[in-house]
Order: sequence, then structure tokens, then C-alpha cells
Amino acid sequence: MLSLSKLYDVKWLIIKHKKLTGKCSFDIEKWLSDVEVLMRRLLILIFILILSLCGYFFYHEKNQMAEVNREVFDKVMSEKMETLYVQARDWKQPLKMTVPDDRLAGDYKIISEFILRYWMDNIEARNSYLRQLDQAQWDEFLNAERLEKDRKSSYQQTHQMFSTVSKATTEYQKKHEQIFTQALADVDVLKIDGKMRDAMKEKLLYSRQDNDETALLQIELQIIAKAEEMFTLLRNHKWLRKGNTFLFAKDVQVRQFNILYAEILEFQAQIDELKRQNAKVFEVKD
Repeated sequence: MLSLSKLYDVKWLIIKHKKLTGKCSFDIEKWLSDVEVLMRRLLILIFILILSLCGYFFYHEKNQMAEVNREVFDKVMSEKMETLYVQARDWKQPLKMTVPDDRLAGDYKIISEFILRYWMDNIEARNSYLRQLDQAQWDEFLNAERLEKDRKSSYQQTHQMFSTVSKATTEYQKKHEQIFTQALADVDVLKIDGKMRDAMKEKLLYSRQDNDETALLQIELQIIAKAEEMFTLLRNHKWLRKGNTFLFAKDVQVRQFNILYAEILEFQAQIDELKRQNAKVFEVKD
């Protein structure tokens, strides 16, 4: 096959011969021009074919790499989230976990670190809230012996307890909202693929609507409200302590107190069910 460079050499010789002799036995110049055009077209077609093949192999390899990266991402996130869940249960201790993971790179590394920091912030906010409730001795609110002693000082300790719990709850609600708002702003500037960023934002918004943490807080607020009603009942009516139970002078107070107590137990059962469902997600299957 003639190369383009040789064609140009032949063409130049023919043109030179024609100029010198003024004639040519047949129109070889036109023939060479036609061959040149055909070869150019052939080279263009070959070039397009090569680009197409390169594009196909690049796309195929990219998909394979994306699939491998996704598998590694899923594995890393499964391990990290399980670690977070275990640590979160020990709410008296701060979280200790290394966020970056050398197994990840690129978009998946950025996404992994964003998600983990978001949940770590949420967990730490809740654990801080639980530590404040613990310091206020909130779990001892209905301790009959404590209330009997506190009654002698006009329930000063219990009043302080409710004040501390109310403040802690308000602060936690604000912190919870701030974490979400900041995450929503941060996801918009993540330097990742646009489609992945949009998917992240969509999932973040969905998690806000279907959030166990929010559900827990709403139930806890109802428990606090019922506890305040019980405290009002104890302050406004005479009662005696028998073991860790309260004896009221009239049946109507007994019924009111028992109804409130039953409602608190129902709310606690809802909390336990939410915790059970969360534990089931991380259950290790044989």
C-alpha cells in the first residue's frame, strides 16, 4: 500500500514531468488525487474506529473500577458503621474512631468521610445529651425514697432536675438541627461527581424524614411531659411512701397516677423497640 508521503513524491514527479514535457500519456495526476482522497478517508475511518475501541475499553474498564470501588466502599462503611454503633451504646465515653480509610480513594473516599463525620456528630450530640440527663439523675426521678426526702425541702432537687432536663433537651434539639443544616450546606460543595452529589443530598433529606434519632427525641419529650404531670400530682396531693410505691389518700389520684405511669411505660416500650430494630441491622449472621 502506498503511504501518503510516497504519493506526494510520485505526484510531484508526475507534475514535474508534465511541466518539462507538456504532456502525459494518461491522466495519472487525477488518478493519484483520487487515491489520495480515498486514503485520507480510509485513515479517517481507521482513526474513528481506534477512538471508538479506545472509548469502549475505557468505559468498560471505568465501569469495572467503579464496581470494585463500590464494593470496597460498602465493606468499609459496613465496618465503620458497626464500630460507631457499638461505641454509641457506651454513651458515657466519647467516640474514638479513625475516619479516613486508605482502602478508599476519589469520590468514594470523600463520600465515606462525609457520611461518617455526619453520623459521628449526631451520635456525639445525643451522647452529650444523655450524659447531661445522667448528671441530673433523671433516671431517679420516680424514686419514692428520694422524693420523700426532697419533699421536706419543697422539692428543690426535683425542680432543679426538671430545669436541667429541659435545658439539655432544648440544647440537643438545636444542636441536632444545626448538624443537619450544616451537612446540607456542605454536601452542595463536595468535590465529587454531580450525580453522586445529588444522590447524597436526596438521601440526606430522606434521612431527616425517616430518622430514628428524631423519633427517639419526640418520645422522650412526651415522657418528660408525663413526668411533669406526675410531679404536679405528687406536689398537690398528700401521699405516703410504701417501699418504692406511692399511696394517695383518694382513689382518683391513684388512677391518675397509674394512667400516667402506664403511658410512660408505653413510651419506654417504643424506645426499646427502636433500639431493638437498630441492633438488628448490625446483627452478625452466621
